[in-house]
Amino acid sequence: MGISYSADEIYEIGVGIEKNGKSFYEAAADTTQQTTVKDFFGKLAKWEAKHIELFSRLKAGLPDGAREHVSFDPADELPLYLKAASDSHIFKAGVDIAGLVSRCKTAIDALSMALTFEKDSVVLYSTFLNLVPANLGKNDVERILQEELKHVTYITDEMKKLTK
Repeated sequence: MGISYSADEIYEIGVGIEKNGKSFYEAAADTTQQTTVKDFFGKLAKWEAKHIELFSRLKAGLPDGAREHVSFDPADELPLYLKAASDSHIFKAGVDIAGLVSRCKTAIDALSMALTFEKDSVVLYSTFLNLVPANLGKNDVERILQEELKHVTYITDEMKKLTK
């Protein structure tokens, strides 16, 4: 028997990851001395807060049937992929955010970790797209995915500025 997820659980995973991302960005902003990097992490934290609000709103608006486990694909591969992606995400449930931030000795270290977070999110939300039906928020998940792709670009650009 394969693993299955309800739309409710998918959005809950999203909320948890975005909360951890927001906490990381806030902590990184608090520990960096460079004003431009501090501001950059503050902006990233605000973007993650918007994603938390969206996932929370989507979760709250789900009909009762969306809280039940359903089979999403005949081969039952997508739920397994979602489990692997969410379990390996840098900001999975229960992660020690303070410990992650303490491992970052420079702004580049923190930005590098942020880049990994955003790339992990792209993979995870791409999987969400295949699991969430159109009537349960697929377009909203697509919007978050596009924003996460932009975050990858923004972080990469910020890293380039610091290494010039």
